[in-house]
Amino acid sequence: FAENIPKGKTYTASLWYYIADKSTFDSKFVLELKGKKTGATSETSIAAATVGTSNLVQGAWTRITVTITTNEAWQYLYIFPWVHKNGTVWITELQVEEGPLATLWTPHPYETYDGITQISKDGVKVYHNSIDSNSYTHMSPSGFYIKNKGTDIFKVDTNGLYFKGKAEITSGSMPSSLLTGTIDNARLNSSIINGATNGTSAKSTLDSKAGGWDSTKLTVDNKAPGWDSTKSTVGSNKTNWSNAWY
Repeated sequence: FAENIPKGKTYTASLWYYIADKSTFDSKFVLELKGKKTGATSETSIAAATVGTSNLVQGAWTRITVTITTNEAWQYLYIFPWVHKNGTVWITELQVEEGPLATLWTPHPYETYDGITQISKDGVKVYHNSIDSNSYTHMSPSGFYIKNKGTDIFKVDTNGLYFKGKAEITSGSMPSSLLTGTIDNARLNSSIINGATNGTSAKSTLDSKAGGWDSTKLTVDNKAPGWDSTKSTVGSNKTNWSNAWY
């Protein structure tokens, strides 16, 4: 579908068709380009590609195209495929585009497929039909995100990699230089948690003994003057002991 086409513009319509048994056809298969001229009150045909029964391809997807250059302005143009009389045909990837060539088919920027894949100016969102609408994968110019019930559980953006929840490394290792933020017990494995718990217990034991050590130190400090006095007395009598010996 194309809108507001000026005079002198070239457009190409295309589609792929598949026929299982062309003997069911009485006449032809037609890819027609129709629309409404600017100011007109009814639609009209502008061009058509016709494939007769003898030229129809059976058992394989086949593409047909038709190209026109407008000789006046059109309000809109659209593809109108049809079968003359009897016949069964499957069609896909219908497309109207500006230019003389039929390019590869692409979805419209705002098209949604089965409510699962959404393509828009904000990026690509992939939903799963068995998960709530707030859980999806989202790729946009700002980064790549996986949401679970509205919360980013995994994202890659200009700030690096972020994930929420359990991370399991099946091979190799993660350098500690890549880890940032607060690491609490909920994020550590059992062996690290046990080690941290034992360390806390040992510190608690040391803290409980600290009062007794401080008391013993105070007793030693109180006795120190007496020891210094005894040392002085012994020193002053040293000469007398030496004379008595001789």
